Amino acid sequence: MPHRAVVVILTLLLLGGSLSAPTGAQDAPIRVFVDGGRVRFDQPPVVRGGRVLVPLRGVFERLGASVDWEAATQTVLAVRGGTVVELQIGSRQARVNDRVVLLDVPARIIGARTLVPLRFVSEALGATVQWQEATRTVLIYTGAAAPPPGPAPAPAPAPTAAAMVSGTVVQLRTGDNPVILVDQGTTLVRVAVTPDTAITRVNVATNTGGSVSLNQLRLGDHVEVTLGPRNQALRVRATFRTVVGRLDAVAGGGRTLLLRDGQAYWVADEHLEVLINGREGTVAALRPGMVVTLRLNPQTNLVYGITAETVVGEEPPARPARPVITQPEAGAAISSPVEVRGRAPGAARVVVTLDALLGVRLATGEAQVGPNGGFVVRLTYQPLFAGWPYVITVTAVTPAGIESDAATVQVRQR
Repeated sequence: MPHRAVVVILTLLLLGGSLSAPTGAQDAPIRVFVDGGRVRFDQPPVVRGGRVLVPLRGVFERLGASVDWEAATQTVLAVRGGTVVELQIGSRQARVNDRVVLLDVPARIIGARTLVPLRFVSEALGATVQWQEATRTVLIYTGAAAPPPGPAPAPAPAPTAAAMVSGTVVQLRTGDNPVILVDQGTTLVRVAVTPDTAITRVNVATNTGGSVSLNQLRLGDHVEVTLGPRNQALRVRATFRTVVGRLDAVAGGGRTLLLRDGQAYWVADEHLEVLINGREGTVAALRPGMVVTLRLNPQTNLVYGITAETVVGEEPPARPARPVITQPEAGAAISSPVEVRGRAPGAARVVVTLDALLGVRLATGEAQVGPNGGFVVRLTYQPLFAGWPYVITVTAVTPAGIESDAATVQVRQR
């Protein structure tokens, strides 16, 4: 038996996995943050009947309440300040002081712990509660740490003095009041972004990158943020790492990718992006022999992005060289329409985008690369304010659909 096959079989056995479909997003663990601090439970939250149930004791005690259990009547009694909460297992009615509160679903016991509907936390103790379906995250705020209005949460205020924030990007909001939500492991930090924020993104595998707009960051990127006054980001440095190879197997219930070179990579539970032959896909749809480009967080080595192509031939095609932008130059003042020129030898075409620094896409276009390796793309856009910063991004694509690292240049509106 070839050595590589032995390695793959041993890895599968050690992982205790098979070539089964991955655990879906609906099975990802639910995380709970109270005033920006993560709460960990011996019995994790669950979803029942379309409602999120959270452990009452863990959440209430984190909110400063004392909790007692009467086994004879299966009743929970919680006290916080002048608020007394009484709740019986299996009943949809709870009592908050002299007021009766109707629960979405009855409280229940799971794993020897009392779980209650998430909304009841707000009803009982006056906390503000947000449920993020996409990230399966519960955000709970007390009156002293209430989030600002609007759809984006502010689970943990960033330091007011100049400081560094380092962690994984778990949420981005562009447009009005743009923010980055950074997971530091035990806390979530909300970072405000302004037109003066310098944003860069670097592929540490190739040491290439440059200025990018906010919407060109990716969930799962590692970021180091330098904060100034009023919690605003002065600089954001995002990093990621890419690996290209032939897929040999998917193991561990979709949690592990095995490449033909014998390397194994773990797939992140959340924020995973999968593209297969240019279309959105899932880990379950990956097939051995596909050429995959994996995007990893360089600190955790978890895979957050998978681009897979069905390619004929035994050797994985190399990624094309990063294109070169010759026009416009960095810092140039542009107006609509703008011509983007450069070189991308060995590529079939280039894709060019124009973004406002705070994340609004203004224009996109593409062109075939000429025999001499040159390209010209003309972009027409609706101008923003004079002096407003833009980022032009160019990506080269081979005939097989393999993309290069992006070349960027920051310019401004004339």
